[in-house]
Amino acid sequence: MALSLIIQPLPGIGDMVWHLPYIEAIAAREPGGRVDVLTKRRSLADELLRAHACVERVLWLERGEGGRGRHGGLSGYWRLAAQLRPLGYRRVWVLHHSPRYALAAWLAGIPERYGYGLGAQRLWLNDPVRLHRSMATAHPIDLAETYLEQKGYAVRDARPRLAVDPKAAELARSRLQGLPRPWLALGIGTSCERRQWGADNFRRLVQLYLQCYPGTAILMGGPQDETMARTLMQEAREDRVLPYLGQPLHEAIALLSLCDAFFGNDTGLLNVAAALGVPAWVAVGLPISARIARPERGIHPLHPPPGLPRDETGLRAIEPQRVLQALQAVLGPAGRAGDGP
Repeated sequence: MALSLIIQPLPGIGDMVWHLPYIEAIAAREPGGRVDVLTKRRSLADELLRAHACVERVLWLERGEGGRGRHGGLSGYWRLAAQLRPLGYRRVWVLHHSPRYALAAWLAGIPERYGYGLGAQRLWLNDPVRLHRSMATAHPIDLAETYLEQKGYAVRDARPRLAVDPKAAELARSRLQGLPRPWLALGIGTSCERRQWGADNFRRLVQLYLQCYPGTAILMGGPQDETMARTLMQEAREDRVLPYLGQPLHEAIALLSLCDAFFGNDTGLLNVAAALGVPAWVAVGLPISARIARPERGIHPLHPPPGLPRDETGLRAIEPQRVLQALQAVLGPAGRAGDGP
């Protein structure tokens, strides 16, 4: 059983992906090289991390927006502490600035409590290493990186390397067998409409891609994106468009790992692609998307044309032809499909 618990309460898939190097660095110094992770269900961490031997168990933090849920409100401190107490953890690492989780760990009687020590959080920690108050508004990844550097934990490469479940990889290879390459994954879904590039843009991109390359366009997203996917397939009228929607995340990870390139909205699959080493491009409209979209992280941003606002209007003005030109960096020069890339 793991002796250490890592609490990473940010809810997104991307949040967990980018914390992976720091989780691995902590686990590497643990007896047996394993830790447990406490996080929110929206992260899908049980599927995301299932091929990572350093994570023994994923526990769920039941606290939603506005403090709703079993672990929300004042009584939530006690419920979380009661859940953690019998698990016998020796150490807890709070990879977040909130005092809530440090207090719950103290109430649970966990002897060693590590964390950023910003604001009131420091009251419930016994870790002498603390971040300077000037970092109170820093990006969550910058907080984790700086803190572990000060702790002396080596993180040689802050870019995550996501492992693939072997059985899911075998299934993905059989699914793609016989489909012409290159395989272009298109992340058509998003949980935020303001980050949606738009169905018409994706339609035009699919048409351009099939005209210029002999490969396959793979449509990836959730069940809510099936209507858009059907429209794209009907208008393309091609057997080189593969819908892959609403599948378990560990299977989507395996299929994406085999693709030659990824383009899509700012969503979890974008971060997964980068962590798999798949060259990834994203249509960036909102400033929040630009904070994670960096080439050194394996994510290449495409911004709105000059003079247009950095919002959904500017986002949807990014031309499909420009996207295709960017993808040529890995797909090769565009030409007629019959000629190949």
